[in-house]
Amino acid sequence: MKRIFQRLLPLVLTLLFCCTAMAKEKWFNWEKSIELFPGIRHVYQDIRKPRIMKLNIVRVDLNHKNIVLKTSGRSEYWGEMMPDHRNIRIRTRRQSTFDFLLMHRRAGVNMVLAVNASPWQPHPQFTGTQLYAGNLGLVISEGLLVDFPNGAPAFLIMKNGRRMIRHVRKGEDFSGIQLAVGGFSMILTDGIPGGRNELNSRTAYGLSADTRFLYIVTVDGNIPGVSEGISTRELADQLKFFGAWNALCMDSGESTSLLMIAKDIRGKDVVHRLNCSSDNLAVANSLGICLIHTP
Repeated sequence: MKRIFQRLLPLVLTLLFCCTAMAKEKWFNWEKSIELFPGIRHVYQDIRKPRIMKLNIVRVDLNHKNIVLKTSGRSEYWGEMMPDHRNIRIRTRRQSTFDFLLMHRRAGVNMVLAVNASPWQPHPQFTGTQLYAGNLGLVISEGLLVDFPNGAPAFLIMKNGRRMIRHVRKGEDFSGIQLAVGGFSMILTDGIPGGRNELNSRTAYGLSADTRFLYIVTVDGNIPGVSEGISTRELADQLKFFGAWNALCMDSGESTSLLMIAKDIRGKDVVHRLNCSSDNLAVANSLGICLIHTP
């Protein structure tokens, strides 16, 4: 009996430690959040420590029957060499997230929320009047390839309805993917935070462990006394707190932009900016959340 107890003691202590750690771990209660639209909830946080940060977190219920996601499609000059950047092929026509949202609304699509998405080349500070973007990583819009995988992680929705965030290898078969938007890097992998310490404005996407919920997080930065940015490591911790299990960092800095449709005092639809640090930069692509009406 004594030997059995000695063998079991380490296991018992480990279990007690894990239970204690889980009891101490805090998770956000989404019942306290605001429902923007059916299946879409929002939290705004004004954080003071370790620095001033303005965070917006949106949770999208991907199981909701009326929610559909869209991303930017191919440019009319898709595949041609880019003017002034002959080593880059055109994939998309650059457009601000604001214009992306308005374009779909004017086309009769009930897009209610939009956020910037993938990194691209050439870098914004060198684009000048460059209208196009390339080297986005894997992007697929409504089942049609927009740009090829480059080994970076991406948010994926499969044609069979499965959702995931993972690295997509060069040359990988992507025929089963309905929507894809590539990002910079994984910052949360199976609940384990990663990332670096540099501060900036940030955009990130996360998925819950059961892949039911998509989390969209934006943090304003480079606004002294208002919002001074966040590191990708801190961002990973925030995503985990709000419910994500896997997450990737998207294009950030001045690209960070989170917009929604709201009503003005006359009851008309207007575009409302949730974050404050964007200047409507034309980006490579955006991700839109749409509400459709099923019979």
